[in-house]
Amino acid sequence: MENFGFKNKAATEKIGLAEYFFYGLGDFSFCFIYGAIGSYIVFFYTDVACISAGVVGTILLLSKIFDGISDMLMGFVIENVHSPLGKARPWLLWMAIPYCIGCVLLFTVPDFGETGKAVYAFLSYNLMATFIFTSVNTR
Repeated sequence: MENFGFKNKAATEKIGLAEYFFYGLGDFSFCFIYGAIGSYIVFFYTDVACISAGVVGTILLLSKIFDGISDMLMGFVIENVHSPLGKARPWLLWMAIPYCIGCVLLFTVPDFGETGKAVYAFLSYNLMATFIFTSVNTR
């Protein structure tokens, strides 16, 4: 297999235990919130925020469509960002604070009435699941 003149870094350097640990620690927060979304968000929106199940299902359906589009757009953005830190690492640094804010916004729904709650849930879910998750989980 031809490597086009590039040295295979994985074959020449060993990864230390600390690097394994910190990669795992960084991914733990993503998996923790993503697991909470996957297992709890429907219950939260229907029983805590009192949004109808049909509306919640529609929000999640539309959000997954937007997520597929945002994944492709983020791939394009990552390929065109030229940073001394690499392609994906700047996004981890730039999106750390928005990630925390998005987690809080996702699980708080103000009392805006049925339509206001649905709009808020749609916006906060898409902010977190479509934009922030896609930009943080780039590897």
